[in-house]
Amino acid sequence: YKAQLSNKITISALSKALPLPGLPEDSDPMNINFHRRILITQFTGTGCGYCPYVISMLRSFAQIESYKDLFVLAAVHTYNSDDPMYMAECQSFASLLGVGSYPTLSLDMRAATAITNPSLTAFEKLFVGEYNNYVTNAGLSASLVTDAGQAALKVGVKAGANGKYRVGAWLLEDNIEAQQSNYGASGSFNIHNNAVRALAGCNSANKDFYGTELELSAGATASLDFAFGFDSDVKPENCHAAVYVCEKIGTGWMVTNVIDVHPGES
Repeated sequence: YKAQLSNKITISALSKALPLPGLPEDSDPMNINFHRRILITQFTGTGCGYCPYVISMLRSFAQIESYKDLFVLAAVHTYNSDDPMYMAECQSFASLLGVGSYPTLSLDMRAATAITNPSLTAFEKLFVGEYNNYVTNAGLSASLVTDAGQAALKVGVKAGANGKYRVGAWLLEDNIEAQQSNYGASGSFNIHNNAVRALAGCNSANKDFYGTELELSAGATASLDFAFGFDSDVKPENCHAAVYVCEKIGTGWMVTNVIDVHPGES
């Protein structure tokens, strides 16, 4: 423009040939009561020396039998830019939720809860309160396929009440080896799981992470197709997807249900 050149950008085209399996059959089409799970978002980074305390606490929490099927965990790496899992586009997400220190946890994309040296008992109380205070009016199903540099996700939504819903998804990766700073927490923390690697249905430039909007009547269903593109260092065989649905509670949106789907599974 007027002899000026913009910065060069790279555009990666996703193959349309990546096959999508169908959604699982609804075994009870008349049912509109749904099992609810909580989305736990962990804001972290390899340079965060206090983050292993939260990681250790979450590991202990995940071993408690009564909670195992009640949550999905996603780790958003926004602390240091030299982190191999760093997500620059999630900086606005951290800002949206009021993340001012690390480590920080958020339940269901609601206001952040900062925890430096967390008590498992205190987190259990927080989690149970969140679970009991909100219900879900939406059920989810999903199927995922992955390939080098790309993944395709089919999502099904079923409404339990008339209203507007928003649906989004995050591609997560496990078994990433990276040196983790540690200020004294017991254990090994150099293998990272559930790291967010790509977003779908979100607009980070507009600080909109709640997903694609749908309007459904009670008992109605809808399906959405999402595509992820990711860097070559992401191993597709180690990826899975967190799929979430949001509802408007009061004046704002929050997650009311979430599922976790692995490649080749529904």
